[in-house]
Amino acid sequence: LPLKAEHKEFLEKALIPLHKPKSISLYHPQLSYCIAQYIEKDPSMTELVFKKILSYYPITNSSRQLLFLSEIEEILCVVEPEQFVIIQEMLFKKIAEAISSTHFQIAEKALSLWNNEYILSLVADNVEVILPIVFPALYYDAKSHWNKAIRSMAYTSIRLFMDINEVAFGQVIEDYKKKREKEATVRESRVNTWKELFQMVDPDAIKDTPDALPPPSQTNSDPLLADNDGLPLSVKIPHHMNQLVHDEFDVNDPVFKELIQLHQIQMNKKLRKKESLPVDRLTAEAMQYHKSLDDDLNGE
Repeated sequence: LPLKAEHKEFLEKALIPLHKPKSISLYHPQLSYCIAQYIEKDPSMTELVFKKILSYYPITNSSRQLLFLSEIEEILCVVEPEQFVIIQEMLFKKIAEAISSTHFQIAEKALSLWNNEYILSLVADNVEVILPIVFPALYYDAKSHWNKAIRSMAYTSIRLFMDINEVAFGQVIEDYKKKREKEATVRESRVNTWKELFQMVDPDAIKDTPDALPPPSQTNSDPLLADNDGLPLSVKIPHHMNQLVHDEFDVNDPVFKELIQLHQIQMNKKLRKKESLPVDRLTAEAMQYHKSLDDDLNGE
């Protein structure tokens, strides 16, 4: 039987708001179970449930973030593939944030989602959409996370996505490279524009250029000026535009170069595998001596 209107109202106005109280840890397992039962009973409630839960997702409380990630994993186990397509973008944007968290337990919990076979199958079916969302966070963790275990898990996750779909992975890594290089070019253009403006209005404000500026330890000026491209501190241009994580991108970074090399090796193996497919002898002979109907008609 379908859910009654009052049951849906109870879910939206009574159960889901229970994610807000600070004492959620006292009843969270039971709450997660109830939410999962609702979605299993009526899959059409999936979008509503995830929108509401993600709106309550804690920003700074790490213990509550772990509870929410556990609940997301439990609910995903009962989500239908058709409903997963609807929620995948908003969900994995939040998961990407968790992956890039400096709190190692949160990052570990997010990275362990792929250990669930059903969740992995959902991700594999929609890898073209999900991988571009999570790749920046995975790459950052593999390269720069302070925790060695998280670096290893992130690198393993990247390899997993590479194995799932080599073509999609190659496209994502190429798009990421172009995006970060464009970001650097745009920023450089903004810096130069500001310098030209100050040169016309107040030349003394930019008399210290990045090349001529001594290290912060050897100057009495504000240390932040050494990382401000020679501009006054009143102008601070972000180094990272629209990026989830704040890392300096370098195409010659060892991790990035290794990923490109591994992807190329995997693609080459795939091509060789296709070329070395066994050919049935009888089939090959039949194809060799086959004559089309047109040839027979022309011969006659």
